[in-house]
Amino acid sequence: MDAPSFITEYDRYLKNIRSSEYITKYYIKYLEHIIKKRHWVDSINNILIDDGFKVVLNNNMNILYDYLDTYQYASGNVKRKINFSLKTFYIFCRKVNLINDETIDEIMIVLKGTKWLKTYNRYIESDRLDEIITFLNAYYFIPNPYKIKAIIYFMYYTGMNYIDIRNLTRDKIDLEKRRVYLKSRVVFFNHKLKKTIEDYFNTEPEIKNAFNLTRHQTTLLMSRIKRYKVKKVPVTLNRLKECFFIRNLKKCKNPLLIQTITGRSMKGLEQYYEKDLDKLQKQFDSL
Repeated sequence: MDAPSFITEYDRYLKNIRSSEYITKYYIKYLEHIIKKRHWVDSINNILIDDGFKVVLNNNMNILYDYLDTYQYASGNVKRKINFSLKTFYIFCRKVNLINDETIDEIMIVLKGTKWLKTYNRYIESDRLDEIITFLNAYYFIPNPYKIKAIIYFMYYTGMNYIDIRNLTRDKIDLEKRRVYLKSRVVFFNHKLKKTIEDYFNTEPEIKNAFNLTRHQTTLLMSRIKRYKVKKVPVTLNRLKECFFIRNLKKCKNPLLIQTITGRSMKGLEQYYEKDLDKLQKQFDSL
């Protein structure tokens, strides 16, 4: 069986069990991970799903461990998606006789393990932002220190991802009303961010986009910021964005407001809600 046939069969299997699209995303990533570790070929389409592939799946648990390590500090929501994706993938491999019963039993034990499923406190307090910015200014090599601060503050206080920020132009940012106008929603921001944006805009004219952020600079920023850790967990651009949801869901009593400014459905916001029963009890008692 070649890879296209394997993928076609697996896609059909996923449709039969009515799995969502993210399952495909993570199993493709896992196959790419196997290719990289085994130094086989340069793309999934060139894999031959043969006896060699069976040997890898059955006798190389380290490949699975390495893959899980790359997501060690991911959110609980991402880990649940990966778990479901890998379980589905390996169950299918068993159905087409690519792995044996002993291997799948061992894999299921790993995926249910507390070490892998352990989640970390991903929230970053606002007073740590300046430390992160100082670190980045030392290693990022951008002459304008206001630029890094503006980007980090913007992600932290608006919850926007780096792709939206890179596509943003200054005419979409209303400093007077403290609003960002996007295609599908309007994002509000506080006075602290307003001052930070004004400081940056006063030092650099708009050339490419609102923050003159190129694709290369984004990639460099993503790789450098991971070297800084808060509460033993590496800082990522996605983690900065998550802080916006966590902070506002704790403070705001109106879920509709959060939905409006984030563009997320209630289901999409579930992962950021408080789940500690003792804290929930205190919130209930304060009503």
